Amino acid sequence: MKRATTTGCGKYSHPEISVAYDPDQVLGSDVNWLLEWLEAEVADGRKFFPDETIQLGWIVMKIAAFRDGILKVCELDMKAFPARFIDSVTNTLAHLRFQKMTSESIGVENELVFSSLRDSAITCTWFGEHTGVFMNRLSPNDSDSGWFIGCDDKNHDHQDSNNLLLKSLYELVVVYEQSIIPYLALPPGISVHVCNGIPILHRKDKELAIRPNSYLAALLLRK
Repeated sequence: MKRATTTGCGKYSHPEISVAYDPDQVLGSDVNWLLEWLEAEVADGRKFFPDETIQLGWIVMKIAAFRDGILKVCELDMKAFPARFIDSVTNTLAHLRFQKMTSESIGVENELVFSSLRDSAITCTWFGEHTGVFMNRLSPNDSDSGWFIGCDDKNHDHQDSNNLLLKSLYELVVVYEQSIIPYLALPPGISVHVCNGIPILHRKDKELAIRPNSYLAALLLRK
């Protein structure tokens, strides 16, 4: 793990803020962007306090005391359920990067809609038991992400309420299927079918073209 710290918060009588990250999973430019964002927030008058939670992308983070009067940013480990905070921003930046690249792959980068990992989604009782995943998003509403995320088995009736469950996005990712992470910021009206790692996306029943040389295009080439 590496660590980086803001340098511009002190001039606003605010503690500097430190972040830890895995350089094998996170781009240095993304770390710099996060530090600049924190500094910009402080410059605009925002105050960060220990135990305060903030959201970046879909991940909820927590501010904590670090050392020598410096604060640090912690994120959920994406491994435990119930969730626990760890001294890292690796997941936050990596997931944000994946979600942005996914949206760019189909030309909806200006339409990102982030829900919190605390928000709910409808799933089916067979989710996690099949290799395929079907996702469809309606408009979010309060703590409802708008997502249906379930199996792709045509024999499983998703119109029958007895086959449906309400789960948090965090639980769906941690307990069942992490491969859904790149798609979670896609806007309402888009559906995703992923089978054996190959995604097919639709909008209003029209298949969306995947841009050449994009993140999803590269994903297809690896399959």
